[in-house]
Amino acid sequence: MRRPGANLPTGAITTDPSTASTWAWPCSTNPGSYRHPTNWHVRTYGLFTANAFGSKALDKTQPSKPTELAAGERLKLRHRFLFHREDEKQAKIAEAYAEYAKQ
Repeated sequence: MRRPGANLPTGAITTDPSTASTWAWPCSTNPGSYRHPTNWHVRTYGLFTANAFGSKALDKTQPSKPTELAAGERLKLRHRFLFHREDEKQAKIAEAYAEYAKQ
């Protein structure tokens, strides 16, 4: 789902077929998040999640990267969905991500 050079996979859902009202959502990972940029794991039965742990399962060319935390150690996972109806430029998606990346 990740586009080369971007951390904004997107999707769209039609909320009301009679009005053709469409929502879009960029999914972003904060640069401070563990294993940024994060792979996104999507299945046809509705699963849609960030997956910083299954690198080898998602891409056989990647090495296995086990994650072990020592007692008291923390792991930060930060992801954001921004739902909008406008196109990418009108919704100012790049600007919203730039602000999010500063947090």
